[in-house]
Amino acid sequence: SSLPPSLLLFPSCEASEFGEVKLYDVVPNGRHVPVTDENKMEYIQKIAQFRLTNAIKKQTEAFLSGLHDLVPKDLVAIFTPSELELLSCGLPSIDLDNLKSHTELHHWKTSDKEIQWFWEVCSL
Repeated sequence: SSLPPSLLLFPSCEASEFGEVKLYDVVPNGRHVPVTDENKMEYIQKIAQFRLTNAIKKQTEAFLSGLHDLVPKDLVAIFTPSELELLSCGLPSIDLDNLKSHTELHHWKTSDKEIQWFWEVCSL
């Protein structure tokens, strides 16, 4: 469908970078090139690419720097994304019976309603 005439878009966007808002062109001279029916798909792709990569580039670099302080870059490279997730986050589900059997309650009883609520929430 065609763009409504009242919708004036430009292939540039604002992004907050460590608290400072900056305007970025996602195509050369973007803030001066209106989005048209002919270039709207490129606009969508460029804005999405920017938001998912460039807009968080410094934060991603800071995260990776911290990760590589703990785990050398060449060692991280041997893992698949799924393996890294498992190593950093653990199993996606909780073995509730195992957790209950290893839980020690101090000043609480398993029949206390707060403990019952806790196990109920854990089972969701």
